[in-house]
Amino acid sequence: MEEYNNIKSSVKFNNEFNKIPLRNFNAVELNFLMYLCSKLKEKRDTIMEISFKDVKEMTKYKRNNKNRFIKDLQSMNRKLLDCKFSVETSHELIDFVLFTTFKINPEEGILTVRVNEDFIFMLNELEKFTKFELSEFVDIKSSYVKECYRRLKQFKDTGWWLVTIEDFRYLLDIPDSYRMCDIDRRVLVPIYDELSTCFNNFEIEKIKEGNKITKLKFKFDKQIKSIMQDEDNIDTILNFEDGIEEENLKSNFFERNKKDIEKNKKKILNKLETETEEDFFKRLRKERIK
Repeated sequence: MEEYNNIKSSVKFNNEFNKIPLRNFNAVELNFLMYLCSKLKEKRDTIMEISFKDVKEMTKYKRNNKNRFIKDLQSMNRKLLDCKFSVETSHELIDFVLFTTFKINPEEGILTVRVNEDFIFMLNELEKFTKFELSEFVDIKSSYVKECYRRLKQFKDTGWWLVTIEDFRYLLDIPDSYRMCDIDRRVLVPIYDELSTCFNNFEIEKIKEGNKITKLKFKFDKQIKSIMQDEDNIDTILNFEDGIEEENLKSNFFERNKKDIEKNKKKILNKLETETEEDFFKRLRKERIK
């Protein structure tokens, strides 16, 4: 059984996965699923045995009751079975389940999982893919925010995601009963509050046709992968002598961006002198959700 204790582990999957709404998943269940995606990436259809301890540690699972943990795992898998995973080719439409093996052994504290061999492309040999850090995903509290986050990460190289209101409702599994004011309060405000720390200069723009909001555009700074974030360089990073090279990389980053950092710091401090911190962030949120 393989232990998996690298907190910097990344999730990586085919972009087609982002077209699938995860119906009724709560935050804990989404954490479990993304952890399994990170664990099984590039493993093809290998049967993997994972300790309960590993799952709890990597998803920051807080509950101590073993039976509740097992029920949460079962609930995640049952909801996954209810999801419609499908692939359309030029001559056929195929529905499938992602995991063909999902066994829970309470006595030994082991979860055994295997990816469907017909659809290993979802987590293997990826060309067009979405990638993000598992720990960052796990730290997000709201299930709506988690679901938006993974789709934004697909477009981190462009710095924007344009989506119709209908598709946004479908992908995030937003109830039909929600009016736009409900989507604002229960979905968009939490998305802005949580994801502003994950994406620089994050904004949400509402696009109208006449008086009706028809599309949403999420905008943020492009995210350029650095050597410290690239798994392909992990061996080099782990072999840095006494951390000297890592410190040099960090120093170089701050040196290159020193002017912008100082400029932004002064701007924020000036604002805080004329208004309270609470009023400052209220105004900032209003400006960024247009």
